[in-house]
Amino acid sequence: MASKLIEVKKTIGQTFEGKPIRKSFYGKTKREAERKYLEFMKDAESKNRCTQHYTFTEFSKTWLETKKEEVNDNTYKLTYLTNIKVLQATFGKKLLESITQLNLQKFFSSQSGISKSKMDKLYLIANAIFSSAFENNLIDKNPMTKVKKGQVSNPKELRTYTEEQYRFVIDFSKENPYGLGVFIMLKTGLRRSELFALRWENIDFEKKTLSVKNAAVKCEGKYIIDKTKNFSSMRQLPLDDEFVDHLTLQPRRGEFVMILGSNTDQIADLDNWTKRRYNPFMLDLLEYYIAEKEKVKNDEQEKYDVLPKLRIHELRHTYGTLLYRMGTDIYTVSKVLGHSEIKTTTKIYVHDTVEDIRNRIDFSKMP
Repeated sequence: MASKLIEVKKTIGQTFEGKPIRKSFYGKTKREAERKYLEFMKDAESKNRCTQHYTFTEFSKTWLETKKEEVNDNTYKLTYLTNIKVLQATFGKKLLESITQLNLQKFFSSQSGISKSKMDKLYLIANAIFSSAFENNLIDKNPMTKVKKGQVSNPKELRTYTEEQYRFVIDFSKENPYGLGVFIMLKTGLRRSELFALRWENIDFEKKTLSVKNAAVKCEGKYIIDKTKNFSSMRQLPLDDEFVDHLTLQPRRGEFVMILGSNTDQIADLDNWTKRRYNPFMLDLLEYYIAEKEKVKNDEQEKYDVLPKLRIHELRHTYGTLLYRMGTDIYTVSKVLGHSEIKTTTKIYVHDTVEDIRNRIDFSKMP
């Protein structure tokens, strides 16, 4: 019968909050257990391992503080804080050094079915946290190494108007009382958040330019003015005569271009605008479109193209797509849309048909 091992409990460090961390060491004798403790501490010292131990929640909060000054409030809350809470729900109370590559792989595999964007953000943040812990000698290696992302859901395909539909919607938006926001987005490619932070002073009617300087973000249930999504989002856009002429005719009820209700001195609520302005506009538009098509339909033309009910972001996507289709180079499209990287623009907008490619090749210059 094997003899019972003797247990010796020792303090090997402390948590971020200063609480002692106790670990058990075993041996046939008390002296042997004590020796194993000394070997453990010597090994930790030789590897330059910090004796201060953090749980995942403790360290991720510390890491998160470093990001607060690097990004705007909206990105901080919606990207970093939101995704860290997901990670904390699984790893929160675990000590950093106890989290293994297998633990992390199981986590990311269990997230299968979320969007690619969500998966990428979770992976990026987890890797950054463990990389920082490794660089600060809190763990021996980054357990995110070789961890693979889980399967993601197929993203919704972004739809656009055709050139004919685009012209139809522009004309209708100029006549409809709820059409101003749609008109501006289709003529400039602004993000919805940028549209609602747009002030009259940001439009230079003489120089025909529009300056994007701020964005509307939701903070504690209320929309406020904040910095743009990123540095590249701050940009100056050229305007055409139609835009300048139409905006010149609009009444200026306050400092902001987009006003909802009687609150003329503050930013409009984007969610209320969607319900009270955008959705009714789209219903009116579809009804008018069908009526106009029915007027000109004849026996030879039994069908006509259905006008899609675009989501708000697809108005911006339509503008970017048409810019590219009409021959605007991808670098310029990227600058106009305020993308931080040109590869983002390329991934979204470069889906050339053979005719698109043909139009960009000047065969007459070939030898």
